[in-house]
Amino acid sequence: VVRISKVGNKLLAFFKLFRQAINLARINDQIYTLDVYSTGFSALLASKVTGRRLIARFTGDSAWETAYNRGWTKDNIVDFQKKFINWKIFLNKWRRNTILKACDVVITDCYFLKNLLVSFDVQESKIMVVHNSVEYLPKPNDFNKEQFKRENNLKEKVILTVCRLVPWKGVGTVMKLLPDLKLWHWLSANLL
Repeated sequence: VVRISKVGNKLLAFFKLFRQAINLARINDQIYTLDVYSTGFSALLASKVTGRRLIARFTGDSAWETAYNRGWTKDNIVDFQKKFINWKIFLNKWRRNTILKACDVVITDCYFLKNLLVSFDVQESKIMVVHNSVEYLPKPNDFNKEQFKRENNLKEKVILTVCRLVPWKGVGTVMKLLPDLKLWHWLSANLL
């Protein structure tokens, strides 16, 4: 692991990152970047200089998230791509698309994002969908679900989600629907 600080002069930090990317690319067979905005650009340049294959992971669009979080757009991720927001976002989209189109392989975690990548003009044959994996731990023999619910003051059904609490994940919508789901569950159990 090589750490490059982004504190201080941004241009100097970029050149340090680029130099390190070239040094590491020369002693490896391929380059794998987990980000197509900051480290992705250095990875692209190192790939061009050294001739190494470039693989990128794309699991969300930072240009859209930035615009959404700053209140510059309320559009969904698909509609956002078709609009000019400002020059900063325009340049981020251009950089993202340039890096992704230059990759030998782009890995994403769902077919929705694969289709989004195709809309960026990334060749479909370069896109590989690798779903996020889940390791299921064995259920402890002494785990008592009802006792756990009593101890934690949980009633009836328990729904678990693991995600960032951001609007586009839809957790707020699920929370708003829970009272209706509870009513529907009661109706179906007692009247249907």
